[in-house]
Amino acid sequence: MKNGLNWKALPILFTVLLLGCTTSISRRLLSSDKDVQRAATGLFYRLETSSQCAVVSEMAQFLESKDNKTRRVVARFLSEIKHDVQAKCAAPLLLKALSDEDLYVSIHGAHGLGRLLGLPGAGKAESFRRPLEQKVPFLINALREDDAEVRGTAAHILGLIGSPAEDAVPSLVRALKDNALNVRLEAVVALEELVPKINGDWPYIIVALIASFEDKDDWICYRAAITLARIGKPAVPA
Repeated sequence: MKNGLNWKALPILFTVLLLGCTTSISRRLLSSDKDVQRAATGLFYRLETSSQCAVVSEMAQFLESKDNKTRRVVARFLSEIKHDVQAKCAAPLLLKALSDEDLYVSIHGAHGLGRLLGLPGAGKAESFRRPLEQKVPFLINALREDDAEVRGTAAHILGLIGSPAEDAVPSLVRALKDNALNVRLEAVVALEELVPKINGDWPYIIVALIASFEDKDDWICYRAAITLARIGKPAVPA
């Protein structure tokens, strides 16, 4: 400390001065300037939960924007924040994003809600479980989108939904041959969650999982083996 100043605290102080009061953070998160956006994100995570919820509430207005890009940025941010904040104050906004006509906004809404399903007790929250389950056909269609990130996210969400998404199994099996590594990874993990819980057409699923042993990625091979083990007796002849 020199001249009464804590120099180590200056970066944080500068961030606070740059962004102003916490109620302006939501606008900074939408900035096209990546440095401002990163600073806003950093400050957001330094806030107490109640203050984070205040920022989230302020972001609701931007989900009303006619600009798809703005709504996409908001939905993505909300889908990635910590679970406790999502559960406490972001779920209603994620539900709104889920019903958006824009593919990316909707997929981010589904991703955020899907993450909440894994929280203790959250799986019984009909307020967001049922709307998410109703999106299964949409998510299955998303597996055919050109954007690999969308395909991978859709596969991930289907795995989080669990047995109500069993209609997605054939599409997820096809996704095991996707050109994008992230899609194949999410597909095999989703199948690990779904397949043991359903009474499926085992032969073609088992053949596809065995074929995944040839994948260049060792993690995919490992998860395919785990899924076969979870299938149990039907997979023994394989």
